[in-house]
Amino acid sequence: MSEETRIQPSTENDTPSFGRYRLIGELGRGAMGIVYRCVDPDFERTVAIKVLHPELLVSDSSGEFRLRFRNEMRAAGRVSHPNIVNVYDAGEQDGRPYFVMEFVEGQELGALLKDEGPMALAPALAMADGILAGLGQIHSLGVVHRDLKPANIFVTADGRPKLADFGVAKLESTELTQVGTVIGSPRYMSPEQCQGLAVDQRSDLFAAGVVLFEMVTGERCFDGASANTIMQQIMMGSQERIRRAGKGLPDVLKPVLLKALARDPEKRFQSAEEFRQALSSIDTGASAHSAAGSRRPWLIAIAAALVLAVGAGTWFAMHQPRQTPQAVTTSTPAAPVAPTSPPADNVAPVSTVTPAQPTVQALTLANQQKVQLLLQVAQAHEMTGRLVTPSGSSAYDAYELVLKIDPHNSKALAGLRTLQAKVGQRVEQLLAQGNKSDALAEAKAGVAAFPTSQTLQNLSRQLQ
Repeated sequence: MSEETRIQPSTENDTPSFGRYRLIGELGRGAMGIVYRCVDPDFERTVAIKVLHPELLVSDSSGEFRLRFRNEMRAAGRVSHPNIVNVYDAGEQDGRPYFVMEFVEGQELGALLKDEGPMALAPALAMADGILAGLGQIHSLGVVHRDLKPANIFVTADGRPKLADFGVAKLESTELTQVGTVIGSPRYMSPEQCQGLAVDQRSDLFAAGVVLFEMVTGERCFDGASANTIMQQIMMGSQERIRRAGKGLPDVLKPVLLKALARDPEKRFQSAEEFRQALSSIDTGASAHSAAGSRRPWLIAIAAALVLAVGAGTWFAMHQPRQTPQAVTTSTPAAPVAPTSPPADNVAPVSTVTPAQPTVQALTLANQQKVQLLLQVAQAHEMTGRLVTPSGSSAYDAYELVLKIDPHNSKALAGLRTLQAKVGQRVEQLLAQGNKSDALAEAKAGVAAFPTSQTLQNLSRQLQ
């Protein structure tokens, strides 16, 4: 839904039907379309159905709008990704084309930023990583979003961003201007888009940089009293705006944003993956914002996990073979740690580390603090459903970091055993909700984390 969307109830005189889908009510409407909440009786799941405004269809004497709508929906239907609002179906009812998409329980990123203000650097980077992952998927299929903005990014209850409305982005950004309709918001347009030139995936990456700027600073990167004023700012370039951002924009992020927002597309990131790599190299510990005032526990959890990941030796080091840390030893013999509960399945070798010497290694005070905080992060992730998420911080990652610091930590070992069972339950829950794509992603991530689990391997094979 666009920034102009307003949630309102449906009326008795304006109650369309869409094939087999049973209408519940209207979710909202914007300049281009109307979104309805419906039920799919075949799969017993809630879906969202979007249809173009009747006024636009009336003016479509050549049938071009309908043809482009169907073509874009075919492209969107090929996409299945955890960071995208997936499209299930498309059809036509009484001459009105529509498409059926995933119903997301969550909040628009724009509304989230309005309610809670700017995000700390680490969770903002994690959010941006998910957004770029979704963009990378649609770009690989030859689709350009062309209308990326906070109002088109939904944030689920567990903090995952999902891109929406890319299926009609080309339709809404060019052809519909012929009927005198102002399309979207110019604040996130690339310079070439402002000039009406051809655009490609680099235009989406420019918009992603603008969104990231807004997440971190709580301010619009480009703003003004009119669309022309905003587009003039965009055409002048981002150097001055980033320089004037002040303390709200961490120094470590400025070089990345300058490249993402370069006026010349050739000087920007050339792919979503290149942008993600640049973000992953940022040391969030160097200028992390305080997240103590956040009202969302998952923001604190992600921030702490990523900051500590850097301190422990980078994100990617988490999956390297665990080595015994160097520390001062004591003369007290090691006492065997009894598992708190029997494993529900064959847990990966992570829980069978043998000490090199029959001594207990004393952790430094800094490492003790890291371990305690990581255990809290793991528990917070479990509470919000981030068990073994394919990207970003998760409970599994937090437990792994604990064991890199303290290979015999009983809480981490027990947590991994419990987590393995929870992943299987989570996969089955997603499948019961009709969310097969997310169930498969979770199952694959579970197998990667617990490769000896027959339960997760069976679930993964069944879903493929």
